Amino acid sequence: KQNTFTPKIAGIKGALYRAIITFSVLPYKAWTCLIAICKTIYRLTISHKHKLEWMTSEEAEKNSKSDIVSYYKTMIVNVIFAIVTIIYFLLNKSIIGILAGIVWIISPAIMCYISKEIIEKTPKEMLNKDEINFIDDVGRRTFKFFYDNITKENNYLMPDNYQEDRKNLYVPRTSSTNIGLSLLAIQAGIDLGYINLDVGLEILKNIFQTISKLQKWHGHLYNWYNIKTLEPLIPRYISTVDSGNFVGYLYVTKGFLEEQNRSDLIPLIEYIKKLIQDTDFSKLYSKEQKLFSIGFNIEENKLTDSYYDLLASEARQASLVAIVKKDVDAKHWNALSRTLTVLNNKKGLISWSGTAFEYLMPNINIPRYKGSLLDESIKFAEMCQIEYAKALGTPWGISESAFNIKDLHSNYQYKAFGIPWLGLKRGLADEIVISSYASVLAISDKPKEVVKNLRELEKYGMYDKYGFYESLDFSPQRLNLNEVSQVVKTYMAHHQALILLSINNLMNNNIFQKRFIHNPEVDAVSILLQEKMPETFIITKEEKEKPEKQKYRDYENYSIVTYNNIDERLIRSNVISNGNYTVAINQKGEGFSKLNDIYINRFKKTNDYKQGIFLYIKNVNTKTITAIGEDKTTVSFMPDQVKFEKEKDEIKTDLKITIDPEEAVEIRSL
Repeated sequence: KQNTFTPKIAGIKGALYRAIITFSVLPYKAWTCLIAICKTIYRLTISHKHKLEWMTSEEAEKNSKSDIVSYYKTMIVNVIFAIVTIIYFLLNKSIIGILAGIVWIISPAIMCYISKEIIEKTPKEMLNKDEINFIDDVGRRTFKFFYDNITKENNYLMPDNYQEDRKNLYVPRTSSTNIGLSLLAIQAGIDLGYINLDVGLEILKNIFQTISKLQKWHGHLYNWYNIKTLEPLIPRYISTVDSGNFVGYLYVTKGFLEEQNRSDLIPLIEYIKKLIQDTDFSKLYSKEQKLFSIGFNIEENKLTDSYYDLLASEARQASLVAIVKKDVDAKHWNALSRTLTVLNNKKGLISWSGTAFEYLMPNINIPRYKGSLLDESIKFAEMCQIEYAKALGTPWGISESAFNIKDLHSNYQYKAFGIPWLGLKRGLADEIVISSYASVLAISDKPKEVVKNLRELEKYGMYDKYGFYESLDFSPQRLNLNEVSQVVKTYMAHHQALILLSINNLMNNNIFQKRFIHNPEVDAVSILLQEKMPETFIITKEEKEKPEKQKYRDYENYSIVTYNNIDERLIRSNVISNGNYTVAINQKGEGFSKLNDIYINRFKKTNDYKQGIFLYIKNVNTKTITAIGEDKTTVSFMPDQVKFEKEKDEIKTDLKITIDPEEAVEIRSL
C-alpha cells in the first residue's frame, strides 16, 4: 500500500477503527432509526403531513454545536443505555458487558473529539513579513506588465510576449487563453490593491468591447489574433485547451462582477452569459472516441486527428466546462485515463509531458478537494519537481517554456520540458530548463519552498522590471564551454499571468476558485472533482529514469555537412534565410542572393555560364588568379552559414557567408 499526502486510515486498521466507532454509537443509532421509523409510519398512515421533510448532512453540521455538553445532550440515549447496561452486568458479574457500557458512556466525548475541525494555518500565514513583502513586490512588477500593455493602442488585448534583446520588443498577436487570463489579471490587480475598482472595471469593459468585435466560430474565439487589426491569424484554428481556458475564466469574471452587486454591471454580466452559452464545445468533441480533439482546423474544415485522453492534462478545464454547459455528457470525464505512477511510497497520475503546467495550471480557478485523486496527484507532481531538481543541483520548476535557442528573427523557441517519470513523452531527461512560473503555481501548497526557490532564481539574474524572466536554461548543448546557465530574457503573457494569479490566490485564500464555484451550474458538477484516490490501480513507468547532470556537447540539431571532393556531376547546395533575405549557393559558389523577390545578382535557371557573386584572389608574385569555389575547395554547409576553405600557391583562403538574423544584410567574410 502506498501512503497518501492527506492522512487517512485505510486497510485492516481502518476497518477496525470503523467497527469500534460503529459499536460505540450503537444505542444512539438504534434510537435514531426507531424514531425515524415511527415518524414515517405516523406520517404515512395518520397525519399525512411533512412527507418530504428532510435535512442534508451539511445543514445538520452547520446547525449542530461542537462542545462536549451538546454531544452528551444529543446522545443522551447512549448514556442511559450505558448506565442500564453497566448496572445489569455488575449484578451478573460480566466484565465484557461492563466494558461495553463504559465504551457507550464515553462515546459522546470520543465523537466530540474526532469531530473537531482541524484548524490549519493558511499558506499566507506560513510566511513571515519579509517573505510576504517579497511576494507582493513580485506581484506588483508582474501586474505592471499587464497594466502597461492592455492599452487602447493594443485594442486592450495583451501581446503574447515581450523580449528585451529583439528588434521588435513585442509580438502583435494574442491567444484566447491570453485574453481570458487578462480578465483575471485585472481582477488580481484590484484584489491586491494595485489599482482601484473603478479603473479595473473600466479596463474589463474595454476588453469585452474588443471581444465583441472578434470573429468567432460556433462561439469559439480563434486561437490567435493580430492585436492591431483584430484579424485571426492564418491558418485559422480553434484550440480546445484555449477555448476551455477562456470559458473557465469567463465564469470566474462573472463571479467577480456579481460580487460587486452593482446595477451598471448587469449588461456586462449578461454579455458574459451569452458568450459562455454561445461557445459550443460539442463541435470539438468526438462521440466515437468520447474525447476532445486538440482542435478544429478551419482551413481544412476538420477536427485534428489527435485527442486529449489523460485526466492530468491542461485540457481538463475544457472537459469540465463542456460538462457544466451540457455540451457533452458527464461520462466523458470517466473516459479520461487515470494511470498512476509511484515515487517515495506515494502515487499520482501521469501526464503526457510531465510538466507543472499540466498538473497545476487548471487549478488556478478549479477547486481542489483535500484527499481527492486530483489533489493527491498535484501534490505528487510538486514532490517530483523538488526531488528531480535536488538530484540535478538546480532550482526547481520544470514546465513548458521558452529556451535558449533563437530563430532567424531572434525569437526564443518554445516547447514542453517535464519530469521524466511523470510524462509518457520520451526524451524528457535530455534537457534542463527551469521556468519561473512553474514553481509559483505551487505557492499555495508550498509557500516557503517557492519563496526560497524564487530567491535562488534571483541570484541567477532572473528578476527584473516585469518580475521574473521566462526561464533559466541549464542544457549544456545550448551553452558555451564553462557556462553554467543562460537566462532566457523574455516575458510570456500567459506565464506572467499564472504568476500573478497564483500570488492572488495565496494572498486572498484561493479567491479565483471561490469565484468559479460561485456559479451554481459549476457547483453542480463539483462532485467530479472529488473523486478519491483508488486503492487498486494500474502503475506505469515503474522503472524510474535516474536524473543525471548533463555534460557539455554541441547542440545536437546544429548540423555541419562538409565536402572535400565532390563529383562535379552532382550539385550540392545550401539555403540560408532570415525570412526576408535569402542566399542560395552550391559547392562552386554559384547561386543567388535576394531580398524577398528582388534578386541582388542576375540569375536565371540555366547552367551555360557561371552565375553568382564571386571573389577572386590574385597572387602578385605569380600573377595567377584563383576563384574561390573552384577545384580542391573544402565546402561546409550549416543552417546559418556557408564556408569555403582553399589552399593554393602558399595562399590559404577562408570565406564565410552568412546573413543578419533581422536585417537585409549579407556578410561575406574573407
